[in-house]
Parts: sequence; C-alpha cells; structure tokens
Amino acid sequence: MLLPSSPERLCLDRFSLTDLDTELVPSWSIIQVVIFRLPKSALELIEQLETISVTFRGSANTNFAYLKQYLSDNCDTQRFFDETWPKCVQLALEMPTLFPSGSLPHLSQHAPAQQYSKRQIACLVIHQFLCTLDRPSWMQEDGSPDFHIWFGDG
Repeated sequence: MLLPSSPERLCLDRFSLTDLDTELVPSWSIIQVVIFRLPKSALELIEQLETISVTFRGSANTNFAYLKQYLSDNCDTQRFFDETWPKCVQLALEMPTLFPSGSLPHLSQHAPAQQYSKRQIACLVIHQFLCTLDRPSWMQEDGSPDFHIWFGDG
C-alpha cells in the first residue's frame, strides 16, 4: 500500500494549495500545506479534514457532528489545540522519515511478520484520523480504513 508520503502517490490540487504548475501533484505536498496551519478551533480542524477529504476522495464528508461534540464537550479543547494537536501534526509530518520506502508491505499469512515502532504506529493512526490512507486493494469499494464513521452522528 502506498503511503501519502510516497512520491508515486499523486492527487489533483483542486484548491491550488501548492505552487506546483501541474494538474497532479504529490499527495504529500497537499498534506504538508493543509496540516501545517494549526487550527485553533473544532471548526478550523473540520475545515482541514474537509479539504483533505475533497482532495483525496473527490467529495467532502459533511457529517462531523460527533467530532464537534467530542471536542466541545468531552475534552479540554484549549489544551487539545495548544498541546495535543501540534504533537499529532509533528508526528504525521515524520512519515517520510518513519517510512522511507513510502509504502507498507501487504499483510498475508505467508509474509514475514512486520515490526513497527510505537512512533510508526502512532503516525499511521494520525493519518487514519486525517483520512489520508488509501483503502487496501483487497477491501471492497464501499469499505474504508479511515475514521469518517467516527466523525458522524450515526
């Protein structure tokens, strides 16, 4: 599976977020631009997630009710945006260093077991939250390895 940091993973720069003059740009350049600006509120974070969704999937996930509720009611929102989220972004941006090949091997019962560090796993989880990971090739069309279902109100 190609990771978002792979130079081979391209997407449309629908919002002209990069300075590149090509229709298809490396996905990593979009991610860097979008998450580099740290949000200060749930609405700003949701805007970032929507930009990523439109860029990577062609449509916005418009139901962020649970994410909004959680950030408003169940967590120290100020601390989340001042401390937690910047650390998540920093870790997400380490992907090219943590996964220099730009891909993950396909898992199978005949393949040797893969060993991942805690940082690598955390990086993948953050990218799963950002919805920047591709659906595995073996997954059905309607399946998705991201957290969209966690964002909505059911």
